[in-house]
Amino acid sequence: MPKTCENFMCLCTGEKGHGSQGKLLSYKGSSFHRIVKQFMIQGGDFTHGTGVGGESIFGGVFPDENFILKHDQKYLLSMANRGPNTNGSQFFITTAVCPHLDNSHVVFGHVIEGERYLDQIEAMAVDTDHKPFADIRVLDCGVVSGYGRDQSPVVKPIVVPEPTPAPLTLPIPTVLATVLATTPPVNAVAPTIPLLHDAALAQGEPVKEEKKKKKKKKKSSSDDSDSSSSGADSSESDDSDDD
Repeated sequence: MPKTCENFMCLCTGEKGHGSQGKLLSYKGSSFHRIVKQFMIQGGDFTHGTGVGGESIFGGVFPDENFILKHDQKYLLSMANRGPNTNGSQFFITTAVCPHLDNSHVVFGHVIEGERYLDQIEAMAVDTDHKPFADIRVLDCGVVSGYGRDQSPVVKPIVVPEPTPAPLTLPIPTVLATVLATTPPVNAVAPTIPLLHDAALAQGEPVKEEKKKKKKKKKSSSDDSDSSSSGADSSESDDSDDD
């Protein structure tokens, strides 16, 4: 929007002299006459200071250039008007997203520094017509060094939020992981393993007590067979005595 930007910049510098109403074509000394919270801050009426005046550097008003840019964020600079093609000197700065203003107001810039001052202005007390009780004025204005006709376009840097760090996970040591993998569950039944003495374990032999138990068991079996044989004999001798 070269024409709209040229109008705003020249009204900041006052380089065009006086307008058709005999007023200096400059924002210096003008007021912010309307504040609507969560919407916008309006100013630029340097002829009346009430929102009914103002004048462009082209004399009177000038047409809308285009509606390419949208009111899709805070701190945008847009032209106030009385309807289509009635741009003068009044402007507003958005303090919220305003999609209902798209295609009817020309967005031509954005704030690159000092947003906190705009927040303070937005917080000022106002009457029922949204006129601030305090006198809020532009004490001075112009082109900041480094910006202007012969400078590169100003691009506001986009602040990329820091990514949320992932939870810190430490790898389990290999030895511990092996132990965890081989440890049986709590309710698991441990397998039965025969106990071996150290010496026998070294030779791969069973415990000597087991050998002794087997010998005793074998001897006990032989004793039982002998006693049953003797019992048979005694019964036979008793029969012979009866005879």
